[in-house]
Amino acid sequence: FTNPVDGCFIAASAPNPSGWGILQSIDDNDHQKADIRMHENDFFNEDLLCALAGVAGEDNVLMSEPMREHTTFKIGGPAAFWCTPRDAEQLRRTLQLCREHGVRVYLLGNGSNTLFDDAGFDGAVIDMRGLSGMENSGLDTDAVRITAGAGQTLGRLCSKAQTLGLTGLEFACGIPGTVGGAVYMNAGAYGNELKDVLESVTFLDSDLQLRTLPAADLAMGYRTSIFEQNPDWCILSATVVLH
Repeated sequence: FTNPVDGCFIAASAPNPSGWGILQSIDDNDHQKADIRMHENDFFNEDLLCALAGVAGEDNVLMSEPMREHTTFKIGGPAAFWCTPRDAEQLRRTLQLCREHGVRVYLLGNGSNTLFDDAGFDGAVIDMRGLSGMENSGLDTDAVRITAGAGQTLGRLCSKAQTLGLTGLEFACGIPGTVGGAVYMNAGAYGNELKDVLESVTFLDSDLQLRTLPAADLAMGYRTSIFEQNPDWCILSATVVLH
């Protein structure tokens, strides 16, 4: 999988996956053994590690990072690489580097309802929470436009709307995912969906080119969108219009 879907149930598979990740009970000693195996396996790529650090900064790139520390279920072995880009350009360059080195990528948002195999993930997990900015602007009417980064949580977006005295996102207050995940699956509850307030989405396409599409062109249906049909696209931000 290559996109974060923090509002629905997904699994990130282990090295040489045969399908969905399988849950099993293991103790801390087993976790430590898994960490050691990840350090000693063939996934180590010093050139990629240095290149990623050059793009995102040394403090934002880790090796053998345990995924149990980044999922709400507290489950998952180590990822070969963990990287936290801080803006769209860093993300674009990170994805380009992974492609050049033949390393598969998993985009992770808030880690809710996401399972990683205890054996780990033989690729780069990209922490989208670095793209969490929010800004708002008024329209000519009584509406307000809010643009939020893909890594921003729905909860904080809802709080922003509440602070501004705006309605339209009440349905999303209890959804534990991120804006990117909500767009990806057209998150919804209580008879309302994100598409009801979504104006546009900015993303990187298959060629890592920056694009923006209006909500009407995103094929948003019940828990689906055009992004499910194009797994190489990477959501950067979304703009909603509230009243």
